[in-house]
Amino acid sequence: RHDIVLFIRLGEVREGETIEEMVLDQCVPKTTGVDAQSIRAMLQRNESHVLFLLDGYDELRPEARAIRQTIPKLLSGKMCPNSTIVITSRPSAGVQQHTQPDCNVRIKG
Repeated sequence: RHDIVLFIRLGEVREGETIEEMVLDQCVPKTTGVDAQSIRAMLQRNESHVLFLLDGYDELRPEARAIRQTIPKLLSGKMCPNSTIVITSRPSAGVQQHTQPDCNVRIKG
């Protein structure tokens, strides 16, 4: 079902950073010559086949959590609504303010 898996470390996300910039910074080797426009086109063409693995919501900077920022838009379905998102976080991080998860898994220990 997922042909494209994008692992994004949320602790590295900066205020105002676009999803294309996150993918370029964290998922694409610098030597490939891929640009933001290519990433945007790929996401649009393959949206339903994209899996976003968002690691460390509790490490996301407060300014990057603001409602108009990229990660809240992604979580609320305003951006890439047909993609699949998996979020890791400590329980107290407040992910629920942006999304209603289909599944919630807690790891104890």
